[in-house]
Amino acid sequence: MPSYSPSTIARIGDIKDGLFVETGGVEYDVWGEKVNCYPFTVYNRCIIHALFAEVTETIAGAVQVVFNYIQDTPSIAVQALSTTTTSLNAYVPGSRLSYVPGSVGATAIVSALGAYSWVTTSSATILGVTPLAGVQSVGRIGFLSDTTDATDGTLQFGVLYTPLDKGAYIEALL
Repeated sequence: MPSYSPSTIARIGDIKDGLFVETGGVEYDVWGEKVNCYPFTVYNRCIIHALFAEVTETIAGAVQVVFNYIQDTPSIAVQALSTTTTSLNAYVPGSRLSYVPGSVGATAIVSALGAYSWVTTSSATILGVTPLAGVQSVGRIGFLSDTTDATDGTLQFGVLYTPLDKGAYIEALL
């Protein structure tokens, strides 16, 4: 039986389970006032296993949101990943809004109970474009609020992913 070094075991885990990137706390005036907030940049192609926004300070205001993606290089217009959620008003710390990977256009799932996500799919979503002629592909994962402004609340965004191309990764912007 082979014996692997701890760094090899960790790398195998990254390939199998994905890499996790998260933002710091993002105040409502950045994500919740009828704006498109971009918490992550995607370089080349990545498989998205989980994408969520977790409440870290209670949300006030009947704001509704949608996850989306825009490709900057090469330029491709913004595309919705989910449909608009129900109101996030009064969601408390630990509540989580999760995109369902592999279900582009499905409603994001809100877990008001906190501490876990309701996403139980084995599917995944591939974001990004194959780099062409040595030019790195760059896109952004968005979080669009609409209908009504939030008046308070903080979210922390997280993404679990696996890179597909050489040099592929996701970077937290906020």
